[in-house]
Formats: sequence, C-alpha cells, structure tokens
Amino acid sequence: MWCELNLSNPETAGPWWAGDLSISIYSVNDYMFEIPGDWAASNTPGKLLATGRFRDGGWPGQGPSLYAIGPWNDGNPPALYIRLDATTLLHYGSSYTPGGHTMNNYHHSDEWSGGTWLTSKDKSA
Repeated sequence: MWCELNLSNPETAGPWWAGDLSISIYSVNDYMFEIPGDWAASNTPGKLLATGRFRDGGWPGQGPSLYAIGPWNDGNPPALYIRLDATTLLHYGSSYTPGGHTMNNYHHSDEWSGGTWLTSKDKSA
C-alpha cells in the first residue's frame, strides 16, 4: 500500500490494518481512491484516502463499505501490521448479524469493484 515514485526502486512498505477490530478484513482492501482535500479537511482531517470493498456473500456487509484513512499520520511509512486510524464513511451490517442494516435490493451474489469520488460544480459524492 506504500511505495516511492521511482518504480525501479519502489521501496514498498506495509501491510497494515485499517481501523479497529470491528472492521473486517473483508470490508477493505479492494478499492482505494483520493478524497478531495476540502471535503477531507472538514470531515476527515488528515485522512485523504478512501478504501473499501463490496464482495459477494455478505460477510463484510450487505452493501459496500468505505473508510477514510491517512497512513502518513502513523509514520513515514507506518510500522508493519499496525492498525491505522479509520473513519467510517459507509458500512452495512454483516449477513452474520441478524437484523443488520442492508442496502436496498441487496442480494448475496452482488459484488462491485472499483470506486471514485465524483465532483461536479459545487457537489461531490
């Protein structure tokens, strides 16, 4: 998850965990993208990366997940295997949790990959 820009000598670092023990490994590690600086400054100070996952089966959640992280806040690079502070932006209940929050029209075979932050004029999502 961390490398230098010189790809002939990338000096990779990691891995790390995102958030506390309540965040499943199945809820992160699929997509990652930049959070706009102005939005992050107001809502997730110091956390400019979004990470999440939506895989089939409902283990991580019955809908997509999204967390804001800032690995550089824990070192340059952070130490191996530490838990990075994470802010939950979107999360649905697991299929193992009866009565958990479920995305409308969710089905266990649903699976998405990839993500991006959309901005148009004065609106973003």
